Amino acid sequence: MVFKVGTCSDVTLEFKFKHMSSSRHLTHVAALERNWDEYTRSVLDRDLDCLIIAGNLFSTPKPRNSTVRVVLQSIERLTNAGIHVFVYPAYRDTPLYHANDDYPHVIFNTNPKVHVLKVEDRKQDEIIAPVFDDTVAGHPIEIFTTPDVFRELDDFNFDFSCNPGKISIFLMNGRFIGPATGGRSSGTNSAIAVDAKDDGNIDAREISGAGRQGRDIGDTDAPHGTRDTPVSRSRPRTIIDKLVKIDPGAIKRFKERGIDYIFLGGPNPTLSLDDNETPGIITCPQLNPIDFNFLGLDHGISIIHIDAGVGHVAKVDQVIHSFYHLDSFKHDLTYADPRISNREIIALIKKHVRKDSVVQLRLCGEMARQQYHHLDIYKYVELGMRRGIYFELSDEIEFESKAEEISGLDPLLELENLVQGHIREEPGKKQVLESALVKIRNDWKNV
Repeated sequence: MVFKVGTCSDVTLEFKFKHMSSSRHLTHVAALERNWDEYTRSVLDRDLDCLIIAGNLFSTPKPRNSTVRVVLQSIERLTNAGIHVFVYPAYRDTPLYHANDDYPHVIFNTNPKVHVLKVEDRKQDEIIAPVFDDTVAGHPIEIFTTPDVFRELDDFNFDFSCNPGKISIFLMNGRFIGPATGGRSSGTNSAIAVDAKDDGNIDAREISGAGRQGRDIGDTDAPHGTRDTPVSRSRPRTIIDKLVKIDPGAIKRFKERGIDYIFLGGPNPTLSLDDNETPGIITCPQLNPIDFNFLGLDHGISIIHIDAGVGHVAKVDQVIHSFYHLDSFKHDLTYADPRISNREIIALIKKHVRKDSVVQLRLCGEMARQQYHHLDIYKYVELGMRRGIYFELSDEIEFESKAEEISGLDPLLELENLVQGHIREEPGKKQVLESALVKIRNDWKNV
């Protein structure tokens, strides 16, 4: 008897990119809601027994009333069709301890076919009992999870055992468990480090860090357009790294307790583990792509067939891909003339960035520092953000580090370039800055 499950994660309704304006955010919210609505309609004819949302239905623990109405209507549409819905609160839509707020998922309390998967006592250190233990469409199911999404897996003792007559699932969201280093960026999300303290409180802080070649984002030799922009970071480690790469023995401990499947939400690659000593890992793809680091992964809903009569064998039937897209394109500036490149990049932005798009432009390659100063970084960002819902510039250009280039720098030319950069940024001060530039040149001759 086949148990048919739809899985996804990170619907992240109301998600806002870091430098998105309020008006563009409302447009983005509407796009995410349309995607969610189309997605829920698309699964109605898939003959599902249940839908598992493995974390972050909302991007905030306090969603707007309008968002709540959209969610209630779509979930009711699913449950009226006989589909059970499991909702797992993850790190975006779980309130912090000190806030003393209810979960936003209390809106589902009156619907008997919606099951919110959370442990009542978030401070407990043991995983003792399932958060769901019942029959769904004739299949006995038990689901376990960690008491608190803000703490690491190693913080909990596994003090449970599974019923061999049931389909036993352990559910987690693959939130980031560590930062990585990267280059500068304009308009991207900074990495967030979340530490679990001994008293159970959470210390969330934005990571500020070094930019390319070890420079801090406030360095004076950073070109115009980078001083106040956050640091873009390369792909962080996720829970999948913890289970498979960092501590391979961790995954076997689930099997020892009788877990049949680990359902992982978040940006995780699809895995195929044939080892009989480990439970099956089922990745629940992000519904809405919200991070340019993970565009290569599937986004949407994955439909899983679990044959409960043949040792709980599972297979991925298909993936319904997301109706909402992020786009990323790059431009290599190696050996390029920056003045020609300025025109080419402006043309690229006009071609790729439309009023309904979320786009990242990646500048890469290697340039001389003097050449780099002629790039109109601010102009790119301003044009992109004006044309689309959201535009992000990822600066991955490497500076040439030849000794002869550094020793051959002209200090006066560097000062002139700096002043010219300020004139481009603040044209209202052009007369004052040009007067200052003339004085610098005259004083330089007298040195």
